[in-house]
Parts: sequence; structure tokens; C-alpha cells
Amino acid sequence: SAEVQGVLLLSDVYGPFTENTRALADKIAFECQPVVVFAPDLFRGDPWTMNPTVDDEADDGATTRNEKGKSYEEWRASHPERRVDVDIRAAAAVLREKYAVSSIAVWGTCFGGGRALEAAAGWYAGGASSYYEDAFSDRRAPPHVDPIACISWYPTRYDANKLFGKKNEGFRTFESGEDRKVAVMAVFAENDDLPGATPEDAALLRSCLEDDPRVV
Repeated sequence: SAEVQGVLLLSDVYGPFTENTRALADKIAFECQPVVVFAPDLFRGDPWTMNPTVDDEADDGATTRNEKGKSYEEWRASHPERRVDVDIRAAAAVLREKYAVSSIAVWGTCFGGGRALEAAAGWYAGGASSYYEDAFSDRRAPPHVDPIACISWYPTRYDANKLFGKKNEGFRTFESGEDRKVAVMAVFAENDDLPGATPEDAALLRSCLEDDPRVV
């Protein structure tokens, strides 16, 4: 009889099965009950290795590579944005259809933090029109995540100007036609130097959120 909310937990590049992400999922589930916490494997069994090796023979000097010999950028390219986005939307659909959650909050860390902000804005790689191109042969593309809230820890590699602000490129309305509204909390570290997670990025994101009528 209780309304159960869903939390879509998007992990960092090390994937959802690390000790840290499992602990975070358990913590959220315990502190926020009744909720269902779902952490999808956005890398489909191929996360960035926890113990990368260093290839000193690389042409560009020492390059960090994973156990398969791929550099970080090569590994990242093997998980294209459009495919990751479809998996995120599919995971949200599972929360609604299998667990009958009344609403969804999307919570992301690092890599997942950037993707959480994109989901909150209803933004897709290639622009809003690309959402309608994600059709499959036998079924429609997964619907928007449409979260009521977004929690983003140290988000990376997102474009705040495209996601939020008066000139954002995200969806303005829900699929029902109602105006989109979402609460956003982003957490940054003072000395972070990863793209998207620096103090300068935090200031830019804040200014964009303040200028966006969708953000509550």
C-alpha cells in the first residue's frame, strides 16, 4: 500500500559491482526506504579496470592501459554515448514496469554523475531529435527517464550549457505534455581537476541551473 520510489544509481567507470558502489546502493536503500535501488551495468561486463597497467612503449610516452591493452579513451569509445543512454532509459523502464515505482530519482557518481545530469535535462547525444532515432526493429525506443530529482557527485564530461539554462537543448515537457520539473543537487570537490568536476565547472552548472525554469 506504500508508495515506493525508485533510485537509478549510475556508477563511475569501474562499474556497479565494486565494493564502493554496492555499499552506496545498500546505504541508499536502507536510509531512504521504502525504495528500490537499481544500478545497471552501463559497460555490459567491460568496466574500466581497477588496476590499470602502464605501457612505457607507447608512442606518446607512458599511457595508462587496461588489462586488454586499451587506453582510457579507447575503452571509453567502446561504450558510445547513444548506447549508454538507451541502457539508462531501459533501466528506468524496468524500475517502473517490474517494480511499479511511483517516481524515480537518478543518482550518479563521476561518469554516472554526468549521465545523471543528462537524464535530468532530457538531453541526448546528437541533440533532442536523436531520441526519436533510437528505435529498434521490433519495439519502440525506451521512454525518457523523467526523474523527479537528480543527485550528481563529481560529474564528468557533460555540457552544462546544453543541458540547462535558458538556451538548453533538452526536452521541455514530459511525454504526457506536462512541463518538465526536476530538483538537482550536485556535489563537487575543491581540488578536482577532471573535466566537468572542477570548481569552475561547478560555478557554470550552478548558473545554468539558476536560469532554467525546469529546475526546482
